Amino acid sequence: MEYTDQIYGEIDIVDPFCIDNNQIKRFSDINTNWKELLIKELEPKEYFLKFGE
Repeated sequence: MEYTDQIYGEIDIVDPFCIDNNQIKRFSDINTNWKELLIKELEPKEYFLKFGE
């Protein structure tokens, strides 16, 4: 299938500060699942578009 256009996009994801053992830390430093998700989802995404004729 031929595509008529190709675009790239990025997603903004929040990594809030939290209190853990009376210390302020990023949520991703506390929760490794969230950190892995951030790394994966922050990569630029590539989309292909096909317009009708």
